[in-house]
Amino acid sequence: MIDSCRLCNSKRLKILERVGFEKQFAYYRCLDCKLVNYDITAGINQEKYAEVFIDPFLDNHPINLNQAASYNYIRKHVKSATSLFEIGFGNGRILHLASKDGLQVAGLELSSFLVESVKEKLKLPVMQADFMENTTLENIKWDIVVLRHVLEHFPDSEIVMNRIRDLLSPRGYALIEVPNIDSWELKYKRFLRRYHIYKKKYSKNFVPGHCNEFCKDSFSYLMKKTGFKLLSWQTYSHKPAVDLIYKVIPVGNKVRAIIQKER
Repeated sequence: MIDSCRLCNSKRLKILERVGFEKQFAYYRCLDCKLVNYDITAGINQEKYAEVFIDPFLDNHPINLNQAASYNYIRKHVKSATSLFEIGFGNGRILHLASKDGLQVAGLELSSFLVESVKEKLKLPVMQADFMENTTLENIKWDIVVLRHVLEHFPDSEIVMNRIRDLLSPRGYALIEVPNIDSWELKYKRFLRRYHIYKKKYSKNFVPGHCNEFCKDSFSYLMKKTGFKLLSWQTYSHKPAVDLIYKVIPVGNKVRAIIQKER
């Protein structure tokens, strides 16, 4: 068992769920900041996902549609930006859209395959590096930083957000996307498993990949702690009909959040 919350250091932790083939992996909810802490001492799977390059010019491809929705969300809430930097840019679709709009863009990615693919296809300034270790990034300040479904993989989310704050211009913005641990669907599935109505099957090799799981309360706490103001929080789904509901009722599995640097 972990003895304190990784975000607020509270000792008030309550078991949320145990998962895995032998229920050996435990998640604890902090009763103060509401962060869900995975006990990483049991093991963590941070292996890279399969590397596939989807042509960023394919407007109707599901991956590109999702990234376009993220970029449109930025443009809806951020009106005056002239530059954008993306951490973990994938196939470069967001960089492509921002560049078309006249923004100065650049990106960073761990995968050398994706970096070379984006360089060849889009001719944009991207680099292969770990943004937590690269010490040259602060030489340029950006109006917008994009981090999509990366934050939950780091044990110390405060360090990540401090790093992002250092990359931003004064009063700069960031788009952060994370899973929503308090979505209707995940709450319902936990209820079914808790009362043995449904049992999820795990392979013997399963190991969790997320260190922290956020809800709006814990995310807001992290933003305040690291010098950001939460401007917008919107849950979403990849299913268009369901997505319309989640835009009105914020209970979807995934979240787009726009934050602004305050200091």
